[in-house]
Formats: sequence, structure tokens, C-alpha cells
Amino acid sequence: MNSQKIYKMRREIETTFGELKYAIGLNTFHARKRELIKQEIYARLILHNFCERIIKKIEIQKKKENTIIKSILQD
Repeated sequence: MNSQKIYKMRREIETTFGELKYAIGLNTFHARKRELIKQEIYARLILHNFCERIIKKIEIQKKKENTIIKSILQD
């Protein structure tokens, strides 16, 4: 793997982490203790992933419904 590919991969990871950091609010914490901050991070990540799965499932369902509607209208 050449250095350009490695740099591109690193940049994509940093960009994604930056977006995720602000999407789930990792720039501020309610907790003060290290263990509780870790718990807060895990809770936010779990909630974020759960919400993303729900959104994805809804998008898939809407695509299926649109396909059915289009096929009915074409007949």
C-alpha cells in the first residue's frame, strides 16, 4: 500500500470520526469521572447505532413501497 492510499484512508477515518463526534455530542459530557465519561460515550454510541438501524430499515421499507406503487401504476 502506498503512502497516498494510507493518507486517504486516515483522512476518511478522521473526517468520519469528526462527524460522529458532533452527531452524538462527544464534545461535551455531563459526567466528570473517567469511568462515567466512558459509560456516557458507550451509551451515546449505542443509541446512535440503534437510531441509524431504524432509519435504514425505514428507508428500505419506503423503497419497497415505492417499487410496489410504481409497478401498480405501470400496469
